[in-house]
Amino acid sequence: MVFSSTTFLFIFLPLVFLLYIPLPFKARNVLLLIASLIFYAWGEPLFVFVMLFSILFNYVFARFIDSSKDEK
Repeated sequence: MVFSSTTFLFIFLPLVFLLYIPLPFKARNVLLLIASLIFYAWGEPLFVFVMLFSILFNYVFARFIDSSKDEK
């Protein structure tokens, strides 16, 4: 699926938008994460594992940086 496809413009994007609006603030990020993974899986399912690894890697190192900042 590409951004200019009719599937994205008329089904995927409106559905994500309609689900996004009523959610509480903290749940919105989870929805966007799941929607992003679905979007990438639609095009190339193998890249979902790359995305999950990247998400986990960045999260762990961001937590490490944040904890080292608090020690100073």
